[in-house]
Amino acid sequence: MFAEEIRSSNINLETFHSKVLTPILIHQLRGIHDASSQTVRAMVSHSRQVVTIQDTTLFYLALDPADPSYIPIYHQQLLNIPRAWWHLGVVMGRTDLMDPGPYYNRFHEDHDKIMELLAGPNAYTEVDDSGNPLLNVMEVACILAERLEEFFGPELALVVSPNVVDSTLF
Repeated sequence: MFAEEIRSSNINLETFHSKVLTPILIHQLRGIHDASSQTVRAMVSHSRQVVTIQDTTLFYLALDPADPSYIPIYHQQLLNIPRAWWHLGVVMGRTDLMDPGPYYNRFHEDHDKIMELLAGPNAYTEVDDSGNPLLNVMEVACILAERLEEFFGPELALVVSPNVVDSTLF
């Protein structure tokens, strides 16, 4: 679908918003698990009962999801969307595809641990120079346990000693 969209239109890449990818990227950028339309509707409408066209337009078009400055946010938001995070581990070869169940289950267990910490008062205590929250201790522990430190290297480098990341703990 995306390839058809690109080929079928005269686009200006500077102002192009894909009808196919923009909603997916905006959900990822904002950390919304979109398996439930109720969740998406609540986020778009700011928890009001009725979603307006203005709500929808602002939600989906106020940000340019292809802006490279959002890469750190996309990385961190992966931790809030367990299936996308699990898929990253699969793509990186961190699971046995003949028996993916244990790895898949661990991602959900780790996600639950992260969400439990986020519900508390000390979810994020520090931010980077751009105001984005730094990884918290549970996110770091889960990344290391799942052997995804290569992907999350820039984010880990902001909060973890290089000796820890380079160790044989994982």
